[in-house]
Amino acid sequence: DAAGGTVSPVNVPGWRGFPLVERVDDATGGLPVTLVGDGVAITAAEHWLGAARGHDNALCMVVSTGVGGGLVLGGALHPGPSGNAGHI
Repeated sequence: DAAGGTVSPVNVPGWRGFPLVERVDDATGGLPVTLVGDGVAITAAEHWLGAARGHDNALCMVVSTGVGGGLVLGGALHPGPSGNAGHI
């Protein structure tokens, strides 16, 4: 729940409703925190320093409990309105 700053992974019941943004904010002393899924996070990292560095368009994929992904379009990360752009 990006708006609420919580996570509820289906495969980790003890973390349902976990206030991740609040905890990371507390641990970093108030640095900006943005909650995104793993597909968007890996895409941001690959575009910043990895295999997609220097490319205006990229699709990165992650396979874990599902098949996720993220998009870089026109040189910018494009998570989509729900954060799921690029997911399969």
